[in-house]
Amino acid sequence: MSRAPKWLMGTFAAIGALMVVLAVLLWWLLYTPSGLRFALDRGVAMMHGQLAYASASGTLAGETSIDGLHYRDGSGDKLNIRNARLNLRPWALLGHRLHVARARVDGITLDIGSSKPSNQPGSFSLKPPLTFVLDDAQLTHIAISQNGKSVFSADSLTLAGTWSDRRLLVR
Repeated sequence: MSRAPKWLMGTFAAIGALMVVLAVLLWWLLYTPSGLRFALDRGVAMMHGQLAYASASGTLAGETSIDGLHYRDGSGDKLNIRNARLNLRPWALLGHRLHVARARVDGITLDIGSSKPSNQPGSFSLKPPLTFVLDDAQLTHIAISQNGKSVFSADSLTLAGTWSDRRLLVR
């Protein structure tokens, strides 16, 4: 065998081995509990202390359960969720969609901090970075307050909808 075919076969073998390793890593991330915790921990690290959770179980590609979810932003807004059970469709991300097939979220408390008027124009936009699809969501034990004063509470709320750059549809 000449040098060129050996070199070509070696290149194809290396590419094949790399593809196998990537497939195994993707399977681990999507279909194992440790992959779920790895992804959540990367998200927590990216949020620089604004996001925390007490425990998580399940997988990204199946049912995910997260307990003790806490979010605090720089303006003083605080969101606490006692328990969230989600059934995600991670492959939809390939089409730039975050698809939640089923969500059960319990014990939601949102405390909105004092909003200080700003002289600078805000960068908030109603155009989402990707399309959000929610097939079936049930939220229970919801309490919203502003500066410690209750502004909204509900025992339960059930909804479904789609939010894209073209429309917002809530059912």
